[in-house]
Amino acid sequence: MSRSLDFSIKLTKDLGNLLLLIVLSIIPIVDFIVLGYFAEVVWRNPGEPPKLDTSRLGEYFVEGLKVFLISLIYFIIPLVLLIVGIVISGAYRPVGMIGGGFLLFWTGGLLIGLGLLLLLAIAFIALPLLGIIMRTGDASKILAFKEAWDLIQAVGLGNYLVILVALIAVNAIASALGSIIALILAPFLMAFSFKALALMVDLRYPVGR
Repeated sequence: MSRSLDFSIKLTKDLGNLLLLIVLSIIPIVDFIVLGYFAEVVWRNPGEPPKLDTSRLGEYFVEGLKVFLISLIYFIIPLVLLIVGIVISGAYRPVGMIGGGFLLFWTGGLLIGLGLLLLLAIAFIALPLLGIIMRTGDASKILAFKEAWDLIQAVGLGNYLVILVALIAVNAIASALGSIIALILAPFLMAFSFKALALMVDLRYPVGR
């Protein structure tokens, strides 16, 4: 984790590059460029954050879009459960806490709980899968569960759980600080997360393999 933190702090060495990443990350859809830029961090695992090559914005965008779509495939079901649960549980207010309103509230809560559990369960295996895909460039590995499990074992289950919890906690805390602050911190969070993923993937998929 210390190496990932150090990598993210190094973003401040090039303030122009950092400002550009912040601006691009704030704009919906355009922020795929930033996602693609950090996907390349997993692919190359550089010692310091590279300069954003403005001549390759299209390439970054395509790579970011790929990562987004693959992530959506993994997480679409729990996200739907969470959204439906939030909508249903919020619908009880005009009805009241008796009869149908009470049932709506608890049904929504059940869906939210189920969605969160499924989200965590999928994240457990999806994180190494995304890392493998970004390192190898092979999208056909989207269901390479055995390779993902082998990578987790190489890291060590205990160590991997620490990494997973740390990544979830750091991103959750940043989100809780407010939308504007979260957007400003986005490049740092992505640098931290993607560098940690790059270091993990290195154990079984060295750069240049």
